Amino acid sequence: MEALKQLSLLLLFGSAAAMIVWFLLPSGGVSRTAKSVISVFMLLCALLPLYSFKNLSWPRFSAASDAPEADYGELFTSAVKQALGAKVKEVVTKYTDVHYLIVAGVHINGDHSIEIEQVRIVFDYPVENAGALVADLTEALGLEPVLAYREGE
Repeated sequence: MEALKQLSLLLLFGSAAAMIVWFLLPSGGVSRTAKSVISVFMLLCALLPLYSFKNLSWPRFSAASDAPEADYGELFTSAVKQALGAKVKEVVTKYTDVHYLIVAGVHINGDHSIEIEQVRIVFDYPVENAGALVADLTEALGLEPVLAYREGE
């Protein structure tokens, strides 16, 4: 879409500049030569996208039964988990340097919306000021996480 927008702007401004030069040229032999150059310039501007198409690799679609199917649901849920991990890390590093593990329940609903069921953060050791940490995590994530600690260590 961006390439189409750039092409449109190139043609618009190129044609505006060509029209200004076209009208400012005096009549005669110089004018005919300059008008020919302007015409070639506009033609090259219009054909520029065709030259860039040779560098594009187009996706190949196949109706064969052995074609790999993309699991977009898994892709989106892993992206949500990564975003949650980044938000949690941003907040937790303000409070402690204790190692932790994030367990998040994420799934895609029938209407294609992504639902975060629960965020559970399991720390190796108890964290000081856990109440403030939970409050900041709730504000950053938009839901209240569950803090837990590893047992027996």
